[in-house]
Amino acid sequence: MYRAQPRQRTIKKSSKYTHPIIPQVKHVLWLVVFALIVYYFFFSNSGLLTLIRLKKVENNLHEQIRVLQMQQTELQTNVDKLNNDPDYVEKIARERFQLAKKGETIYLMLPQNSQPQDSSK
Repeated sequence: MYRAQPRQRTIKKSSKYTHPIIPQVKHVLWLVVFALIVYYFFFSNSGLLTLIRLKKVENNLHEQIRVLQMQQTELQTNVDKLNNDPDYVEKIARERFQLAKKGETIYLMLPQNSQPQDSSK
């Protein structure tokens, strides 16, 4: 006799989520996590924008250090010349302080556009 095979039931696989709001909450949660990560990497105190700003400050400070070192070298050279070179001391005395040796006459040249002051008024 022929026995009828029991009919196999097809079980419908249910969706992973049973409630329709759960996928939306999951997406919102991922967006919040992503937003926090972006905020941390770009806008926090240890973020990318702060790093860029600090690099600019560092470069400016290195440039200032370089300029100040050059000025220091020039000033040290002048100090050495003033201590060891009598001709340089004489040149500075003549140019800056308008000093002269005995018997010398100093002539000051006025610029062409300046006129002598009239003291008769």
